[in-house]
Amino acid sequence: MPGAGYRKDMDFITLVIDGQKVRTSPGKNIIDAAGAAGITIPHLCYMPGGREPGRHCDLCMVEVEGRGRVRACGTPVEPGLVIRTDTPEFEEFRRERLQRLAASHYGDCKAPCNMTCPGGINVQGYVNLIA
Repeated sequence: MPGAGYRKDMDFITLVIDGQKVRTSPGKNIIDAAGAAGITIPHLCYMPGGREPGRHCDLCMVEVEGRGRVRACGTPVEPGLVIRTDTPEFEEFRRERLQRLAASHYGDCKAPCNMTCPGGINVQGYVNLIA
């Protein structure tokens, strides 16, 4: 009889990420399974255990064989998935996406002038509109 903490093999699934076999438990998404295996998938909007963001950063896009591009933060793992995260095309896509995000990034970071403004005005956004 197995001891405490024993789990049968069927309680785990195997997938392949960047050529590496990854064994994980069902119910996880690709980004969590990759992270547990030491594979980093860039992301900004995903917070484990947090609520789904209204607007996704799309930096966590990966290629799933037979499905195309998917968000790693929103795609549950399944047995046999073959995933690529590290192609030159993804590096270029992520760089362009990050540049687009940065081009319209005014309100997530609070500047000292915003925090002390008695009117609570988004000073960074205001200055950007004037420019």
